Amino acid sequence: MTAEVTIEFGDVVYDLNGDESVTLGRAADLVVDDNPYLHRRLLQVSADSGVWWLANIGQSIPVSVATDQGEFQALLGPGARLPIVFPRLRVMFTAGPNTYEVAITCHGSLLSPADPSDAVAGDATRVPLALTESQKLLVLALAEPMLLNPGHGLTTVPTSAVAAERLGWPVTTFNRKLDAVCEKLDRGGVDGLRGGAGNLASLRKSRLVEYALLARLVSASDLVLLDRIGDSSAP
Repeated sequence: MTAEVTIEFGDVVYDLNGDESVTLGRAADLVVDDNPYLHRRLLQVSADSGVWWLANIGQSIPVSVATDQGEFQALLGPGARLPIVFPRLRVMFTAGPNTYEVAITCHGSLLSPADPSDAVAGDATRVPLALTESQKLLVLALAEPMLLNPGHGLTTVPTSAVAAERLGWPVTTFNRKLDAVCEKLDRGGVDGLRGGAGNLASLRKSRLVEYALLARLVSASDLVLLDRIGDSSAP
């Protein structure tokens, strides 16, 4: 018998048994938001052969998935699906200016997350890359709204101008450092951070925030670093 699954989005809690399935999106079983940039149905959670599956049934929005501590990470593209075999997954995706977070708990899961230090090379499991002090501050400035409201479900990632002002940096300095950290993570195998005509700056920042939170590059305890910034801290 398929174990039960619980889906959490903000204050909404949705329980499923093995005979049920649920879609998430703008006009789905679980309505995420009326955001016109969000697919009517983006995600589907359903059981097949005794295993729960998370499927990206949208057309253009990639979905980031990770265990709570970031030991397992994956980018689920349109048309792809993965088995829900860990006790808890964090799911993030961006539509237009908004970023969303959904939690999925599998009661009676098949696997326990592995220690990242024991991970082998692969597309889905990565040891988080280290950031320099200024790179960490940049990521914190972008991720601050989500770190202040964990599990809220809906967050808008700050613009470059707002994040630069938070840090006391010129926008040109912020953009230069953003390019550097995105290039660094791209070289490390993180998808969705490469610039170009097909990757808008706002989407790149949202993808950076998604990866940083799911890989535990930054946490709420790091926000004190932003509060310590003074006029003399501008690079």
